[in-house]
Amino acid sequence: MQSDIDRLFDQKHSLGGRIFEYYEYGEGWLKKKGMHQKTFDRLHSKYEQLESRVNQGTIDRFGFSL
Repeated sequence: MQSDIDRLFDQKHSLGGRIFEYYEYGEGWLKKKGMHQKTFDRLHSKYEQLESRVNQGTIDRFGFSL
């Protein structure tokens, strides 16, 4: 069974792989070819929200800041 932070982490990486070119290799954060800019902007905003929630969850769980 996954914890809340694990689910958020999985959602973040799933979305990152969907919207960023070369995300799985850790190289760059370019918009994937063929994706509309407006779609990318909307999904990138959601990605940043997930990243913030993951970071806050990590701080809450382990008691340190990133």
